[in-house]
Amino acid sequence: MSSGVENRTDQAEHQRICQSGISRSAVGSGDIRKGISLAVQSNDRVLMKQCAAILEDNKVCFSSSIVNELLRNLSILSLVILQS
Repeated sequence: MSSGVENRTDQAEHQRICQSGISRSAVGSGDIRKGISLAVQSNDRVLMKQCAAILEDNKVCFSSSIVNELLRNLSILSLVILQS
């Protein structure tokens, strides 16, 4: 029975790692909405900081539609940016 629990734990960790990679890749390739959405859904502060750093490195200028979408998650994003 413990191997089933370990397998589920391993599978959850695998999915978390994959989602993190998709989030960073999406932000880096310009699909900012998808990347930020995945980062916020993950509740992973390290991932959110990494995405913020990618945006900063790429000197991304946000369109008004992206700004409106990001404002929905303002409390989380502002916390991440302030702690960066």
